[in-house]
Amino acid sequence: MSKIALRGRASLLLLTLLAVGSCGQQPADLILKNAVVYTMEEEQPTAGVVVISGNTITAVLGPGEDTAPYEASGTRVIDMEGAFIMPGFIDSHTHFDGYGSTLNDADLMASRKMAGSSRNSLGLPPSCLRVSG
Repeated sequence: MSKIALRGRASLLLLTLLAVGSCGQQPADLILKNAVVYTMEEEQPTAGVVVISGNTITAVLGPGEDTAPYEASGTRVIDMEGAFIMPGFIDSHTHFDGYGSTLNDADLMASRKMAGSSRNSLGLPPSCLRVSG
């Protein structure tokens, strides 16, 4: 075998070893274990461990699965003692018909009543205001 072929194979082997070595798990910031996790996934409806790095869930593991690959000296591990965990979401909970009707109304939430006056802070008599709520 020529020197060029040997160098090519050695380079390929070195790149393979570097690639495999860099595939290790990143240490987590937080691990929630011993939980009942509702995943909302058909393939895995429940789990037992949630691994979090920064603001991202990086792994969801089955009950009793090894978390050692994710743990480091700075990782906080919390035993959930069987507590239930489910995904959170932000819900503005707006009923569109009600919200739509408020677009035409005067916003008086920020106005203050003037003591001893029949007029509000907008300077309008009460008969000129439409108040709903």
